[in-house]
Amino acid sequence: MSNAEFPYDVFLSYSAKDKQAVPVPNVVRPLAERLRKDGRQPKAEGRS
Repeated sequence: MSNAEFPYDVFLSYSAKDKQAVPVPNVVRPLAERLRKDGRQPKAEGRS
């Protein structure tokens, strides 16, 4: 493990297939907001 510092604690990633199955913003945004509320620094990124 590295001792590197990161600007976030949690990385949320999803694929284009996920977007088709479930409206991703309806899942990722509330999850990221909850993580922030709990003192975490999430980063979300979608992949095509």
